[in-house]
Amino acid sequence: MFALLIKRFNKSPFYKSVAWVAGGTAAAQAITMLSAPVVTRLYTPSDYGILALFVAILGIMAPFSSLTYATAIPLAEDETLTHDLLMLCFLITLTISLFLGIIVFLFGSLVAMAFSVPDVASYLWLLPLCLLGTGLYEALSRWAIRRKYFKTIAMTGLSRGASGAGIKIGLGWLGIQPLGLLLGLLASSVAGCSSITRKLIKEDQAFGHFSWRGMSYAAKRFSQFPLFRSWSRLLLGFNKQISVFFMAGLFGVEVAGLFGLANSMVNLPMGLLGESVATVFFGEIAGYGKSRPDKIRALAMSVIKKTSLVGTITMVPILIAGPWLFSVVFGAEWAEAGVYARLLAISVVIRFASKPVQTCLVVFEMVGTQLLLNVIHLSLIAAAFMVSELCGLSPHGTVGVYSIAIAVNSSITFVLVHITLKRRANSIGGAIPHRPS
Repeated sequence: MFALLIKRFNKSPFYKSVAWVAGGTAAAQAITMLSAPVVTRLYTPSDYGILALFVAILGIMAPFSSLTYATAIPLAEDETLTHDLLMLCFLITLTISLFLGIIVFLFGSLVAMAFSVPDVASYLWLLPLCLLGTGLYEALSRWAIRRKYFKTIAMTGLSRGASGAGIKIGLGWLGIQPLGLLLGLLASSVAGCSSITRKLIKEDQAFGHFSWRGMSYAAKRFSQFPLFRSWSRLLLGFNKQISVFFMAGLFGVEVAGLFGLANSMVNLPMGLLGESVATVFFGEIAGYGKSRPDKIRALAMSVIKKTSLVGTITMVPILIAGPWLFSVVFGAEWAEAGVYARLLAISVVIRFASKPVQTCLVVFEMVGTQLLLNVIHLSLIAAAFMVSELCGLSPHGTVGVYSIAIAVNSSITFVLVHITLKRRANSIGGAIPHRPS
């Protein structure tokens, strides 16, 4: 069977690309997982709670780093438009990061109170820097996806994981807590940008040159992305991070830290392959474009079957012995996180299986549909925590209800994408504006 898999990888460019990206992501995740037992012994659950809240705020703001124009880079019709989009993303990211820096400097405490996270008020000065690094890396990685430089993407993933883990351990050992966790996050945000930038400078002779007319056209050509997709991604950010705010608000920072570790660890195996498959899948179907929904549908169905199988196998150890595993690996004070991980496992598998095919909506530029899906997602999560609070559920019960809401939402998304691909296979259309001469 192993020989057969190797043979298939060698014959298929798609699965070769998946192997490259997955390999780099695997190495990065391996560094994170191997360093986690050390990190959890240097920092307390409360420290992790502050990190989780900071990551939640960053995750909510990240969609505005480039107003989601970066997502359109692989879809550009020619290299000139690609260059203009990239420059537009750089300009927007820098401007927004500077503006956020001013806001934090003047009103940092008020921002922390607005998010109901006073514990992170002293560390908000790191937020604009993390946002800048996140925005620049997203734009650069999308350019690399367009060129199908999956080997480079794999190496940047490795450097991001190593940088973050090294900073966390080093500063934690020196007793710089919880700041060491946040500086590790900053390091992982900016790492990897330089290697892609070197390739970009080498291949794009006009790199650094701003064409205001070109950027204006690029902004108008893909105006539906900031108008719809940015809000969709904002909701997606809320969907991913709002659980941390609820857990902290209902049960305190320490429980939020335990939940944050469980959520991150149970998603590591899924992030390993899921992000890799989604990245390569998007690069592949972006090449097909809207004119080949039949090929996109065939590839999507194949990917779903394989990710479902892999996800189920990966979660079995967590379901069987989650609390014991967390206690042994991370320390006795983290055993409770293993209970949360067990409750999250099934929903993670369902979300993992449906994640890659969601990029089909991007290729068909169905940003309005994505916005609607994220509204449904946020509504389900909010309803789950409202029910938990009204019923006076324990942290275990609350996480269980939350997990059910995630599973239901992922199922709805999968069904909608399946119907969309089936309909598009029978009816192809959609005009795009012409570039001015």
